[in-house]
Amino acid sequence: MKDADKTIPCGSVRRWLADTMNERFDIAGRLRRHVEQCPRCRERMMRNARLRLAMQLLKAQPQPMNLLLECNRLAIACLKRDVRELPLARNLRTCLPKVPLRVRLTAQFQAVTSAAACLLVLLLARMATISMADKVHDQSKQAMEQYCRHIEEATDSHDLLQ
Repeated sequence: MKDADKTIPCGSVRRWLADTMNERFDIAGRLRRHVEQCPRCRERMMRNARLRLAMQLLKAQPQPMNLLLECNRLAIACLKRDVRELPLARNLRTCLPKVPLRVRLTAQFQAVTSAAACLLVLLLARMATISMADKVHDQSKQAMEQYCRHIEEATDSHDLLQ
């Protein structure tokens, strides 16, 4: 019971803890002990940690481009009628986010890289064909020279026999 009397009030601890987490400081030892002992603070810390994790996971997932449009439309539907009919509210219904240049050029970049890969494959195939044709030409030239030498030798030996 004496340990409970020495603990810091929950409200000030939670406030300081939230500030500390936002500034990303280490939690002091006495605060850590308080969180370990106080079930309310421990539960609140766990909820806060789960919320931060969920937000980080949400940021990591790709979102559809019309998400802002849907959110604005649903939020405007919750407003009073006279507020919904304001020009600013009408503008929000059609508001789309600015698409980053990287996202806009992704499709074109993929098409260009695919075309470059195809051209490279065609160029390599053509080079291989030309190289093979050169090899065939050289080998056939050697074969013809050998055949001519063989014929000359045969005719020379035939002339010697006569």
